[in-house]
Amino acid sequence: MLYFLKTTFKIIILPFLILWIGFSTAAYPASGPSVGIIKASDLNVRPVPGSSMAPIFKLQKGTRVDILEDTGKWLKISYKSQTGFIIDNSDYIEIISLGSGKDEEVYSVKAITDDINKKIETRQAEIERITRDEKNIVKNLNNLDLSIDKTVKQASRTRSELLALSKKIDENMTAYDTLTASIKTQEEYLSVRLVALYKLNQVGAVHFLSTADSMFELFQRKKSLEHILSHDESVLNRYLVEKEKTTNLLKKLNEQKKQKLAKEAEYNKQIKALSEDRNKRSSILVNIRDKKSLEMAVIKALEEAAKNLDHAIDKMDLEPGFIVHEKLKPSNRSFADSKGLLNGPVNGKIISSYGAYRNKKYNIESFRSGIDIAAKRGDPVKAVSYGEVIFADWFKGYGNMIIVDHGKSYCTVYAHVEEMFKAKGDVVATDEVIATTGDSGSITGTGLYFEVRHHGKPVDPLKWIKKG
Repeated sequence: MLYFLKTTFKIIILPFLILWIGFSTAAYPASGPSVGIIKASDLNVRPVPGSSMAPIFKLQKGTRVDILEDTGKWLKISYKSQTGFIIDNSDYIEIISLGSGKDEEVYSVKAITDDINKKIETRQAEIERITRDEKNIVKNLNNLDLSIDKTVKQASRTRSELLALSKKIDENMTAYDTLTASIKTQEEYLSVRLVALYKLNQVGAVHFLSTADSMFELFQRKKSLEHILSHDESVLNRYLVEKEKTTNLLKKLNEQKKQKLAKEAEYNKQIKALSEDRNKRSSILVNIRDKKSLEMAVIKALEEAAKNLDHAIDKMDLEPGFIVHEKLKPSNRSFADSKGLLNGPVNGKIISSYGAYRNKKYNIESFRSGIDIAAKRGDPVKAVSYGEVIFADWFKGYGNMIIVDHGKSYCTVYAHVEEMFKAKGDVVATDEVIATTGDSGSITGTGLYFEVRHHGKPVDPLKWIKKG
């Protein structure tokens, strides 16, 4: 638009203005100061008359200057508080004399020229601002995606910690109940023993022993009494130990319950932040879809991301002689021999296909290197064949992404996932769950973006997956 305005002014409007001024000044001889309109592009302005000195600045076509002095072959001019000399040549400058009643008309032309230039400058500033806003929105969308992903991972860790803490609390509660039951049994036993000891004390231990009919019975009674008292002492000691354990366990349980409450509060806070970020993201996407310039900027950013992915995969060392543990192979069939026999990576509906396509909304042609599969958030994503994970990280434009090397220069790409269960270097089996579906880095919604590549070049994934 800016180029169109400038071109229109320079090619159509400006020549007519100059011709009109020329005819006007021919009818009215100059008798005062002069101005000039530059006709050449990048006209050199010298510090002194002559071409021996280097230019001090340049003037663009259509620029208006004040002529201070005519030295013959050179004109001394003034432009924005700068002075210098230019060649006096009608191919380079159109001289306009001010005077003889024509001042108002010339200044009127000048005003029109200045007004058009100001409008061009204003429009240029507006275009630059819009371009800046577009870039900022695309950048903010990516930053928001990163923030959401970070919160999702934090919430996942907190949820795991909560589950582990709940398991410990349950285990400790079971131990507490067991100890409490044991203590109750021991209390009942000790209660009976205390009554018996009390009665024995009333009778007297000496009397108990002295009533024996023989020395053998006396020693038997003494041995039995010592055994009973020893057992009672053992029960009492165990009772005291378990009582202390119960007290400590109760303290631990109370502390763990406090930790659980704090973790639950932290988790709820993370879920709330996640919900707010996702709402912001939805608003940005609505704004993008409502404005052609923003949607075009996002399309351009995605095309740039696709080129970056091509470049990244080209740099990856795809192993042509890839060997995996035999136990992971469901058969002796390699990936190269699995065309049309692979299970899909996720259950869902294919919403965009591989290959060249035309964006009907904006009538532009593009190329899609993979397929988009719509699915619910959290659905399992499975490796379509055994292999080794060579990438598991965030990739701009694709969100969380996993790349699996299947050998013989074949690899598969799984993008826009939420949780990743595998890391770089991990070996995966056929149909093993490696991630869950999400919308990280996606503008089309929750699902999975899937690619198959050979020697780094994308091929049609649908030719590798079983029909139906």
